[in-house]
Amino acid sequence: MPAFNVLRVVAATLLLPAVAWSANLPKDPLPPDFDRGVERMMQQWSIPGTAVAIVRAGRPDVVRSYGKRQWNRNEPVDGRTLFGIASVTKTFIAGAFGLLVQEGKVQWDDPIVKYLPEFRLADPWISTQVTIRDLLSHRSGFASYGDFLEEIPNLSERNATALLAHYPQAVPFRSRGDYNSLGFIVLSQVLEKVSGQPWEQFLHERLWQTLELRDTYARSDEFVPAANVLPTGDGWSEQPTGLDAVPASVNVAAPHVQWEAHFQGRFVYDAHELANRTVHFHRTAIDPSQSAFTSVTDLARWARVLMSPEDGSKSPLEARTVEAMRELNAIRRPGWPMNWSKVRNDVRNDLRTVGYGLGLEIYTYRGRTLVGHSGGELGYSTLMLVDPYAGFGVVVMANNATRTFGAMPSIMQTVLDWNYGERSIDWSAHYLERGAREHTENLAELAQLNAARPTNSPPTLSPTAMVGEYLNPKFGTVRVFQRDGRLIATTGPSYEIEFDHWAGDIYRGTVISPL
Repeated sequence: MPAFNVLRVVAATLLLPAVAWSANLPKDPLPPDFDRGVERMMQQWSIPGTAVAIVRAGRPDVVRSYGKRQWNRNEPVDGRTLFGIASVTKTFIAGAFGLLVQEGKVQWDDPIVKYLPEFRLADPWISTQVTIRDLLSHRSGFASYGDFLEEIPNLSERNATALLAHYPQAVPFRSRGDYNSLGFIVLSQVLEKVSGQPWEQFLHERLWQTLELRDTYARSDEFVPAANVLPTGDGWSEQPTGLDAVPASVNVAAPHVQWEAHFQGRFVYDAHELANRTVHFHRTAIDPSQSAFTSVTDLARWARVLMSPEDGSKSPLEARTVEAMRELNAIRRPGWPMNWSKVRNDVRNDLRTVGYGLGLEIYTYRGRTLVGHSGGELGYSTLMLVDPYAGFGVVVMANNATRTFGAMPSIMQTVLDWNYGERSIDWSAHYLERGAREHTENLAELAQLNAARPTNSPPTLSPTAMVGEYLNPKFGTVRVFQRDGRLIATTGPSYEIEFDHWAGDIYRGTVISPL
């Protein structure tokens, strides 16, 4: 049987069991002690502000908000507070293509070169074969280098697309899902070519206005004064941070990053740690994959469309389009279990991504299948999931990054357990313990590396001789300089890498924050 026929059979196997568990949902979508539990999690994970929404078929949305927009100010988070949603932006790009497919202007399996003849990857044949579906479902396989392009100063989206000609395959073409934000830069260019509009204008006029999303923006510079938006490479450290950069009339949660907590493995709320850790509203060259801002109220409305488009008469997406978006197109990695029901009641079977649809991630949880997307960037964390078969969805948003990746599933899984009628556990304690264990393991691994460090092996070049600018066709210019006797490299303003000599001409790099 051809590989893609096997994948379709697997997709059907993965999705069908959820129908059997489409039982009646509880009258109250949240457990009795939910508010207190979220507030405790916020303390444990150092989150200034959080918003949660529950969506259920045929019932009004339930919205909860907690905490502050900025750690040291009194403005509260509410249902219309804006959060950066990072990679959840990808779901809107997929929705935009769904509209174009409905209108017959594109097909999911159209090759990219049909619309962008100049599109090139390192492999000439793959360049001609990559389709809209491939990029939306992360199965093109070309290298992304951890979204490194976002750090290249003054890089436009169009120029970023041109750089991909130097990017080789990281995994074989269409062999499996390999998450790649850079493909969405290419998709934005296709969207603009077909629609004749900038991608953000198309989303505003064709998707968000139709859905009456009043709090949704493509980029932060739509509500932050342009002088204070920080395109990569322009005066990062000199501009105001957090709510100091925003008009008082704008209801937005400031982004926060706890670098100390991230590197030292501390998991307690400490106001001193958060001091001066509000960061900038920023733009990068990969905005179509990660730049949108929205409120929990708006994102809940979008989740309802992805859950059941016929549940809202204002949905511009047809049911068949949403079904296509939710279909499994790529398995995330080999070796995933085929029968989720075997571990349905095992608490170790926590929420995990198993594959990709069109702009959507496919998750499994206790033997059930959910679709949605997570998002994490400089200062924000978001998780949106829907169960189309049980008829409900959940949105969780926070204005802190780094360690909060444990807080998002803690809140999410608490809600899932309640609605599925499962016996829950203290998920926050579960992820805190896991994080502490991983931190201890990392320290032990570092100690082993240090113990194996060669001695009496001086470098052949002095640090001064390495100072300069280095051009790489994949990444642009890397600048190496000295500061207070330390050797530092950077490609942009959001972080730097400090080097210390390891052995011979090998240097160890440590990421530091210049904020």
